[in-house]
Amino acid sequence: MSSYVTFIRFIVVGISNTVVDWLLFFFFVSLNVPQVWAQTFAYSAGVVNSYMWNRIWTFRVKGAIMKQFVRFLVLNFCSLTVTIIVLYGCNQMFSVFLSKFMATISGIVINWIGSRMWVFSGKTTA
Repeated sequence: MSSYVTFIRFIVVGISNTVVDWLLFFFFVSLNVPQVWAQTFAYSAGVVNSYMWNRIWTFRVKGAIMKQFVRFLVLNFCSLTVTIIVLYGCNQMFSVFLSKFMATISGIVINWIGSRMWVFSGKTTA
């Protein structure tokens, strides 16, 4: 499968993750849950969605799951950490919506590079 098709699939999955993440984030914020906790819960729900669809559809990986899943969790923990830092830092200067947007973009970049080069590398099928 071409890198272009894989990237388009990654974006489609990412959009669904973003919808899950944003809906839950703003739901929790509306309940006065602190933004760091709202981000953690919402992002975690997106991670579950992401792993399933990226493994099955985007990268079409077969074989052992555990090593790959651990890598996926490590990558997403790093991405979550960066998104929380960006969210917090931007929230000092911008609206919560713009801060969340900037945090989301940073997470997309980290996840694409990490997924393509480390988590799902070398195990794709056509």
